[in-house]
Amino acid sequence: MKRFKVNKSDYQREVLIISLQHYLEFFWITLSEESAHFLVTLTRKNTSEKYPLEKEFINNLIEAEFLYNKINETRPLREQLLSAALKPYEDVTR
Repeated sequence: MKRFKVNKSDYQREVLIISLQHYLEFFWITLSEESAHFLVTLTRKNTSEKYPLEKEFINNLIEAEFLYNKINETRPLREQLLSAALKPYEDVTR
């Protein structure tokens, strides 16, 4: 079992969840919270699997934060495109 403590002021919960998707195939994951930290516990599904180093874990957090920020930045454009794409199918009786 390996534990990581992530400061809540550094990363949002959503970013942490995006990052943890990287580990789902090889580890059982527990995510809990303290007042100022998230606690992540990784437990190997296969005993031969190597636990990630802290630097690897932090790199995945940084990548997840980038993805999360891009998702938020492009949300208005994606919503506009979806609205335009679905406009022909709107109920004209409204």
